[in-house]
Amino acid sequence: MSDVIAVITGKKREAVHELVIEHLGGLGDVRLAIDRGDIETARRLAREFTEDFRLLDDIGWGRDERVAVPLTIPPGELTAIFNRLRVDAQSALAGSEDEHEARATDEAARERYELVLDAGAEVLIEIRGREESA
Repeated sequence: MSDVIAVITGKKREAVHELVIEHLGGLGDVRLAIDRGDIETARRLAREFTEDFRLLDDIGWGRDERVAVPLTIPPGELTAIFNRLRVDAQSALAGSEDEHEARATDEAARERYELVLDAGAEVLIEIRGREESA
């Protein structure tokens, strides 16, 4: 069994899971980037989607009733993943004026993005604490 690197709550796991699934809806963008000849974007997206699948392997692919969810991805990878998820959540919360107004009425979406931000901060703090004590 892999070492537990960090732990997130079940509620935060659900928020992270939903954001990852939302992001995976853009899988076709890799093909579009390749067709446009934008190989750098295609590579970036491929790396992001690889991270998404790796995280799903760790937190589970479907609904999950756990109260606490251990994360076992190596610290460097986990840091990169949660840094990206936090940027995605911050972007979603900021968005354009139209998007912001639409999301402001969707309390569940706003709460989900805030939970992702909290989960990311907690995971990064936990990783830093482990590195400092090592």
